[in-house]
Amino acid sequence: MDDLTLLVREAVQNSWDARWPSDSLGTVGFHVRLRTLTAQQQAALVEMLDDGGLGGMPLSAVLGSRSIAVAEIADIGTCGLNGPTRADEVEDGRPRNFVDFIRNIGAPQDRDESGGTYGFGKGSYYRASEA
Repeated sequence: MDDLTLLVREAVQNSWDARWPSDSLGTVGFHVRLRTLTAQQQAALVEMLDDGGLGGMPLSAVLGSRSIAVAEIADIGTCGLNGPTRADEVEDGRPRNFVDFIRNIGAPQDRDESGGTYGFGKGSYYRASEA
């Protein structure tokens, strides 16, 4: 598969795995939107990256002054990326969806109908990203 096909396949699978368990029909909405950031949005992104907002990743230097195209992937009817944003924060009974999806690699999911393991499919996001 090419990188874009793999990205969409993995994103749809992630959305399906994140559906609400109580939804017996498994209804999930999925959207992909391609757009170019406005000057204000780009400035906010560069400022966040310069402040170490993503763990000190030096992406702001890569972004420069050129326009930035982004792909937004969104789903509806899912539990979302809830829980703590730091992997070293542990709260019994609190979901860790954000940490498991964004920070951890290879963490098993706790749902019988899930399609995989947190971490391996997200490589498709990295492959599709210029950054």
